[in-house]
This record gives sequence, structure tokens and C-alpha cells, in this order.
Amino acid sequence: LGWGPPCDMWSVGCIVVELYTGKCLFQTHENLEHLAMIEKIIAAVGQNIIKRVG
Repeated sequence: LGWGPPCDMWSVGCIVVELYTGKCLFQTHENLEHLAMIEKIIAAVGQNIIKRVG
């Protein structure tokens, strides 16, 4: 995996959510837990899109 504009956009999105809610989006210092939290967010967004389209 490389770093590039998609990673930057993800980071900006996370910052916007934190500024809007006033809460830290991912409160962990463990890599595996962090990845699990990201996977949970992405799956929730994907399911929401499927419900709207379907």
C-alpha cells in the first residue's frame, strides 16, 4: 500500500468529522483496533449507500 491523494482525502474527512462533532473519531493507540474501527465505519457507509440505491 502506498500513500497518495486518497489517503489525504480520508484524513481530511476524518478531521472534518472531528471538527463537526467535537469528538475524536478513532480513540485508540493500537494498530489492529484502529484498522477494525476503520473497517466498521466503511462497512456502515457502504450499507447505507446500498439501502439508498436499492
